[in-house]
Amino acid sequence: MPDPEVAKEEMKCFLGVLVLSGYNRLPGKKCYWDSGIDMRNEMVCNAMRRNRFVEIMSFLHCADNTSLTLSDKLTKLRPLMTLLKAKFKHHFQACESIEL
Repeated sequence: MPDPEVAKEEMKCFLGVLVLSGYNRLPGKKCYWDSGIDMRNEMVCNAMRRNRFVEIMSFLHCADNTSLTLSDKLTKLRPLMTLLKAKFKHHFQACESIEL
């Protein structure tokens, strides 16, 4: 039976795989655990089992699917985006000028 409980360190690994998959793109998330030399990523394989990654992904939801705004393309992410925006505003101390 799937286990929806996720430890803090396990969630860090999960999020790390998501970040990595954003800049090291493969045809699918499961490809990072593929046996082929052109796809397999040892760092991902050593951090987390593929089945556990898929399991956590299946439990991860940012919105209540019964109350979605269908006209909003980001409706499933909107609650997370709103929370992050509030946290960033609270913790970010703006200066007079920001240099990049």
